[in-house]
Amino acid sequence: MGKITHKKDIQSISSQSGNVFAVLFGAVAMVGVLGYATFNMISGPITTMTRVNQKAMIDTQLMAASKIGVLDATNSFADYGDCDDDGWVEPR
Repeated sequence: MGKITHKKDIQSISSQSGNVFAVLFGAVAMVGVLGYATFNMISGPITTMTRVNQKAMIDTQLMAASKIGVLDATNSFADYGDCDDDGWVEPR
């Protein structure tokens, strides 16, 4: 648009007005998109860390349970399942 020299040009520029609601809607949409992108960027590594920690915990519990099972299997024939000699077989 060049240099404004006529009164008609000044009136046409000042009489133009945008829709305020469209501008507000656009601003809210941009904030939403920015928030969604930030959430996904931050939650990605957290989800991965949670999965790794859960897998390590499951592996540890599985190993402990298998060791208990092996010990029970090897010791159950010696005392027939009564681990404290009170006459009762206690389940694990």
